Amino acid sequence: MSTVIDTMGAQRSTAREFLGRLAGALKHAWDGYCAWRIQEATIACLRTLSDRQLEDIGLARSQIDCAVRGALRIHPNIVRDC
Repeated sequence: MSTVIDTMGAQRSTAREFLGRLAGALKHAWDGYCAWRIQEATIACLRTLSDRQLEDIGLARSQIDCAVRGALRIHPNIVRDC
């Protein structure tokens, strides 16, 4: 009888572990999607600025993509609020 109970407990433990890993993978994918959306929105917003406005914040038009993507790599907590 204890063998049956032990087997059921092991199955539940395996199922919980699988669900935990699945939840972690989904959260990681969601965080990546949110980061990508934030990057694209920021790039689109910066591209609407005039060259003078970009100069005021220290960017050239050709630096927009690198500045946005680089900032998110340096400060990964920026992407948490999606």
